[in-house]
Amino acid sequence: EARKQAQALLIEVELAEARTGKHYTDSLLAESTARATSLAATLYLDKDAQYQDYGTYYASRYRTEKNVGKTYLRPQTSEKDGAFTITTFYRGKPLDAHTLRFTASDGSYVELQPTAKPYVMSDATGRTERTDFAASPDVAHFVVQHTNIKVTIIGENGKAQIPFTKADAQALIQVSDLATALQATTTLQAQRQELIRRITFYEGRR
Repeated sequence: EARKQAQALLIEVELAEARTGKHYTDSLLAESTARATSLAATLYLDKDAQYQDYGTYYASRYRTEKNVGKTYLRPQTSEKDGAFTITTFYRGKPLDAHTLRFTASDGSYVELQPTAKPYVMSDATGRTERTDFAASPDVAHFVVQHTNIKVTIIGENGKAQIPFTKADAQALIQVSDLATALQATTTLQAQRQELIRRITFYEGRR
């Protein structure tokens, strides 16, 4: 009888903890969702509603039609889960890029690695090598802390400099902030679902 009472008490404790956790998570999720929505409103969503469930956020200035034939980088984040990447579009001879380096005037730098091999696009006017690099908030922190940053794409066949203006720096920071908010939202949604599962489980054992 004592064991039964103890088990019943334990269930009530676990249920109370799960309900409290859900209440706290709901509050954080509302804040995170509102922040992500606000940040997303400042960026362009590249998405084909007919074929894609989720799109990609980046600054409007990087839309493809505005940058045909140019060498540039594009910070972007997935609408689905906040995956943060920086895509480079290099116009010129083959590089086979394997590293993207951000170097400050004091010599410090951060490097990013590609998520896959470069994708090559060719037309009558030249060749473009597109490479996606996995990024993190560390890159944005580096950009915030330094000025006159030089961006270099390094490959098996040499290296090339990528233009990086104040507008590029601002866009990178905006995308990084949105990526962080989206990632937090995704994590909180998963936590909420787990808490709901626990609540349902313990309510069924009362």
